[in-house]
Amino acid sequence: EESNLGNAIADSMATAYNDTTIAIINNGGIRNNIEAGNITGEDIFHVLPFGNTIDRIKLKGAQLKKAIERAAFKLDVNDPDVYPGFGLQFTGFRLEITVTETKAGNRVSRIQTMNSSGKYENLDNEKTYTIAIGSYLAPQGAQKYARGIFDNREYEEYIPGTVADYDAMRDWVVANNPLSPTIEGKLK
Repeated sequence: EESNLGNAIADSMATAYNDTTIAIINNGGIRNNIEAGNITGEDIFHVLPFGNTIDRIKLKGAQLKKAIERAAFKLDVNDPDVYPGFGLQFTGFRLEITVTETKAGNRVSRIQTMNSSGKYENLDNEKTYTIAIGSYLAPQGAQKYARGIFDNREYEEYIPGTVADYDAMRDWVVANNPLSPTIEGKLK
């Protein structure tokens, strides 16, 4: 389920690199919420306490779709919101998932990525996308995510990050103050 805070964190991650508009973080990396009011560094630390870096990957649209399919695979057909759910927060794309028994492995019915003018367009399987991801999701990393969504994908490039998710979020909060988070309807 999409969250206000998840949107803000993903937005902050996308700013870690000059060439990323797409960012993905796992729900488990977000450990708390932030109440309305003044936001302190301690508030951000309670949300992002693990010191994960923001890594950068480049892959074709077809490989991104396979990663998203992997995340959608374990959705419960009777209640898609039940744990583990979809398990990701993201920015830079919109996603529609059809959760039925017969669609297991082929549940992603639509992905639209945001282009440079802020408009959404259908995912191009052959186009290369540059994506910021939390290091916990890193391909074949020491902290391999349980679903392994970025493992066994064909990459054009994978660069471990040097910027911590905490630092990116802190800088994003300062740059975007006052915050007005909203649910953007990116996940259906």
